[in-house]
Amino acid sequence: MSSFFSSTRSAGFVLALFALSIVLAVLLISTQAKVPPKTADNDPNLARVALLKWYDASTVTSFPTEHRPFGIAFDGADIWVSNQGGINNILKIRAADGAILGSFPTGGVNPRDMAFDGANIWVTNESSTNISKIRAADGTLLATYDVGANPVGIAFDGTNIWVTSANGGVLLKIRVSDGAILNSFQTGGNRPYSVVFDGANVWVVNNGSDTISKIRPSDGTLLGTFSTGGIQPYAAAFDGANIWVTNAVSGTVSKIRATDGANLGTFATGANADGVAFDGSNIWVANSFSNTLSKLRASDGGSLGSFATGTNPAEVAFDGANIWVPNNGGDSVSKY
Repeated sequence: MSSFFSSTRSAGFVLALFALSIVLAVLLISTQAKVPPKTADNDPNLARVALLKWYDASTVTSFPTEHRPFGIAFDGADIWVSNQGGINNILKIRAADGAILGSFPTGGVNPRDMAFDGANIWVTNESSTNISKIRAADGTLLATYDVGANPVGIAFDGTNIWVTSANGGVLLKIRVSDGAILNSFQTGGNRPYSVVFDGANVWVVNNGSDTISKIRPSDGTLLGTFSTGGIQPYAAAFDGANIWVTNAVSGTVSKIRATDGANLGTFATGANADGVAFDGSNIWVANSFSNTLSKLRASDGGSLGSFATGTNPAEVAFDGANIWVPNNGGDSVSKY
């Protein structure tokens, strides 16, 4: 009798397992039916495989400017480009489609670098002794201010404007409200060129001495002067932790740690490395003699590609989505 009940219990257990397996199979089939099959439309990896696209493509669109575009800046909505070669104006370009929204005189000769203060565009007029303050909303020239010989680089620190006087060999601190020169500081190097703010300190590229200087904004104290590891440093950008400096003659870009000025590496880009910008992940360098734009990984300087530009690309700007480069020898601006 006990053997009979034992057999019955075993048979019941097997039947229960069989029933459970059927239920699980039905549930699995039902669940799978709700998941759409993978296609190139809903799975970008399939599209990449189908196209043999093992890299991130760079697409470029170019828009005409006026004569010899050089400097470039972004105001949160539009791109501004400075035009040299006797034009002496700046263009306001809609970032969405490249449409020219206006052309405005700067009141100086050979407008070069630009900075945005939240309301106005500031421009250095390299062949003059002045800088310009232009209202971003409508391009009105609000004022020009005399700053001495050969103003080149310019940056905004959230309170004041900073301008390098290349031939004067100084860095100027300028009040935004009225353009008054608040102070003049030595940079610790020859021929100060570009200037960049890192959120705490101002950095100046010394084109004539192959160095970059770190300066405290509050009182102009020189906190250090550091070798860039290349010849004729030209422009600089901040990536949130490091300063990147292009070395024009060397065709390289150097990564300088902002905390102590240590050189973390010097990386090859292309002939005559000029403008530089950070896009949140990568560093972009315009190489004016090789007509290329280099993309480097900010973490280690690894090359991510080299892309054709127009003739003699000059500076570089990032608008939050795209990279913009003025082609100084091609009278155009490229959007990547």
